[in-house]
Amino acid sequence: MKKLVLILLFVGFTAVSQAVLVDDFESYATGSIVSPWVEEAAGVAAIEDDAGNQYLTYGDDSGDWRHVYRPAGVNLETTGSFSFDVQVDGEVGLDHAMGMTNVDAPNWYSNYGPYVRVTDDTAAQAGVVSLDTRDGGGFVDDIATLTVGQTYTILLDIDMSGTGTFDIYVDGGLVYSNAGFRNTDTANALDNVLLMSGTSTEEKAVRIDNINVTPEPMTVALLGLGGLAVFRKRK
Repeated sequence: MKKLVLILLFVGFTAVSQAVLVDDFESYATGSIVSPWVEEAAGVAAIEDDAGNQYLTYGDDSGDWRHVYRPAGVNLETTGSFSFDVQVDGEVGLDHAMGMTNVDAPNWYSNYGPYVRVTDDTAAQAGVVSLDTRDGGGFVDDIATLTVGQTYTILLDIDMSGTGTFDIYVDGGLVYSNAGFRNTDTANALDNVLLMSGTSTEEKAVRIDNINVTPEPMTVALLGLGGLAVFRKRK
């Protein structure tokens, strides 16, 4: 009698996630922004070039809050991250925010879920600005200091459970933990990138580049050591 015996040599489980590039701004002509970006008023944002690298810059001298947004092209439903490069070129009246929202046509700060902002309130020091975070019902100022003219990578590590929390990293270093969402509607996925400029009196004071969203990892089974070995046994 022949008996077929299946022997599972090894099964490994691993979490796989991959960053989705939302925008690096290289595919646009320089000048006014175009779809899929939407700006509240003409001239709030533009695509500019510096030594062959293109980026989005935003902010105007209206003295009023302005917003720019686009679909992320990927949804954050449980956990994941949102990251971008930022460079601040001006300090006067600076109040610029960056984050994600589940509102399809956002028009105010209250539409943000997780977000941070750059402001000029770092003890009035010349040449530096403050990175602040929203933490639930209010702001926490000066979680990091950024030097004007220097590029930083900001990452928000996002957890959609409950009313939503996020950790903040600057160039790979943790600077703040467990910040709360402003808009606590976590039943709907975060699916839009939202940039807002505050009452700045300088035009195009902030550069944004290399926006990435990494959705929650998927667990997959990996077969190793030849996977399934099949043996026939005689009896």
